[in-house]
Amino acid sequence: MVTKIKKEHRMTEAAPMYVYATEMVKNYYSILKLKDKRVLTICGSGDQVLNAYLFEAKEVISFDINERAEFITRLKIEAIKILSYEDFLNFFGDGRKEGTFSFVMYKKIREKLPNKIRKYFDMLYKKHKFDGKKLIKDEMFFRQRTELYNLIKEINFYLKDEKNYLKLRSLLYKIKFKFIRFNLLNDDLNKFLDEKFDVINLSNVPNYLYGHIRREGVRHPFKGIYKIFNNLMRIINTKGVVFYYGYTKKMYPIIIAKSLPPPCKNSNIFRMRKVLKIKIIQKNFKSISGKGFDKIVILSK
Repeated sequence: MVTKIKKEHRMTEAAPMYVYATEMVKNYYSILKLKDKRVLTICGSGDQVLNAYLFEAKEVISFDINERAEFITRLKIEAIKILSYEDFLNFFGDGRKEGTFSFVMYKKIREKLPNKIRKYFDMLYKKHKFDGKKLIKDEMFFRQRTELYNLIKEINFYLKDEKNYLKLRSLLYKIKFKFIRFNLLNDDLNKFLDEKFDVINLSNVPNYLYGHIRREGVRHPFKGIYKIFNNLMRIINTKGVVFYYGYTKKMYPIIIAKSLPPPCKNSNIFRMRKVLKIKIIQKNFKSISGKGFDKIVILSK
């Protein structure tokens, strides 16, 4: 039986925005212990960034090929500063409640947004006649996994309870959010970053990159993956790590993949260790699907 996970748009410069992360962010940051560390992370829904702040990372720099990742993250940051814990959960709801992306709540946030981002969300509300429930259900602009909404507090440490939420709020007043528009396949990290990192979070991006490289007709797609990892290893500290996310093989087949993506298969991970001559370990934890175990694959020097 094929699991019904809707086929998504390819990761592009203007892909729909994730409302929340679709991986167990709290679990892997607990393993990696971010306190006083310098972190580079995929931006995505913004949850990888916000949780890293709450886990007391010294500095967090986010990057993404999709500029809309910056938009949703800045919207969340300003919402946390302004909305109560319950109002935040209601505003970023799943479309089944009246408060989901409520224009009334949005008006409380909008004046704090950078001009470009404010104009973008203003345009979306106007396009959907200021109806937040219609807006968030528009698959051109938002990705939703409504089956995961009962796990939001388990996925995100900052939403575990009101105490964590308010702690993050106090941190956000002291932090300047940093975002870099960046394509791992084509851009040179060294052009942008002059200091090394302790932790680099790639989320599940290597799976998408492998698929993209293969669609381009490259005979050995892993050569492209190896090149990316080699570049990233140059910008981590001696004891730094690069990691990416792998879903349990019990999730597959799904509509968008018949089996476990190649970068997550043990045989390929073992081969990568030999080719790159680096240390690789895997850490398992409760799967977001409720079946088996998800994992992070951790690369270090």
